[in-house]
Amino acid sequence: MRHRTRLFLVSLLLVVAATSACTRAPTEPESLGGQAGSMTATIDGTPWAATSLSITQGSGIVVIQAQGALSGGNAIISLVMPSSAGTYTLGLVPGVTGAQGATLSVGGALLWSADTTNGNGSLTLTSLSATKATGTYFLSLAPIVVTGATGTRVVASGVFDVNF
Repeated sequence: MRHRTRLFLVSLLLVVAATSACTRAPTEPESLGGQAGSMTATIDGTPWAATSLSITQGSGIVVIQAQGALSGGNAIISLVMPSSAGTYTLGLVPGVTGAQGATLSVGGALLWSADTTNGNGSLTLTSLSATKATGTYFLSLAPIVVTGATGTRVVASGVFDVNF
């Protein structure tokens, strides 16, 4: 299980690097005054909103990364999904494979994840154009123990409306 988790994290980083290199530049964090869009959720019952966003699209994948304040330090949510409208299931679902996953980092070191082998939830890409992506997400994230993370984190009522 640890090998799969590490493989997912390395893959996620490679996807972010690859899509960043072959698409438009990510939205600059300081442009959140409406141009970059918005991303909100409830993390373990506490309301959360992004204060900076970046989104990239390429090689059939959309990557959204958002950072915002949360008790215990900044929280960074990363979502990875295919670049076509639809709902993508996370977790141990027979027959489900693909480039979908999510991570939550709190305080810069602790990490939780949900993908096709770890945690569970869903990512829904409602619409995607050359300039905008909208959708929702629900995540039950499993700890990446080697980072010191413990317990399951729940990200509910997630909504994104982001611009490239």
